[in-house]
Amino acid sequence: MGNYRSGDRVVAQRTTQTLTATATGATTGQILDGVGFAAVTAVASDANDCICLPTSASGKELYIMTSVACELRAKIGAVNNSINGVAVQNGAGAAIKETALAASSLYRAVCVSSTAWIVTKVPVSDGAPVTPGTANAV
Repeated sequence: MGNYRSGDRVVAQRTTQTLTATATGATTGQILDGVGFAAVTAVASDANDCICLPTSASGKELYIMTSVACELRAKIGAVNNSINGVAVQNGAGAAIKETALAASSLYRAVCVSSTAWIVTKVPVSDGAPVTPGTANAV
């Protein structure tokens, strides 16, 4: 996507990807390396379908928007990865736990080491939905 200028600042645009969660998170459920914004728009079967984080690299950050409920795993084949301090893959690279993602939500994922991710739900203001008001007359 590249960058653009806003006044005297250079702003980086995030590469986007649309995902369909799958039983294992493979193929259409894998967030590609370099993606900064992933939109989960469908599941293959149900809310137990998964998406997978990209390759772990300390400092990597991305946002995940969920239109549907699904589960989140570390990248397929990665070894000893964790999400929020909980081991989600074993030493053989097999998934042992998943993180549930609610529908109609936005999440921020930050890789804090070569094997650890912190995933948080982005809050909606004070917890209540923001309701648009009436447009002001000009």
